[in-house]
Amino acid sequence: MAQALELQESLRKKLTSHIAHELRTPLSAIRGELEGMIDGFMPMDKDHLQSLYAEIGRLRSILEGIEELSRPRQAVSPSINR
Repeated sequence: MAQALELQESLRKKLTSHIAHELRTPLSAIRGELEGMIDGFMPMDKDHLQSLYAEIGRLRSILEGIEELSRPRQAVSPSINR
């Protein structure tokens, strides 16, 4: 029982770490581009705004995946041919 709990805790920590990393990556890209625009190093043009939009889409996709994982799985029942 104790080993099973330790394994679950280890898996929970790994999953949390991976999720944090996956969220941090697009957030860092968005922040860097915005800072570059604010500081005048990057133009605030359509190409750069589309890049930010794409990163937001990436974040949305990650969050949708997390939501999908949090939903209870439905049991698959074998189909019976009659």
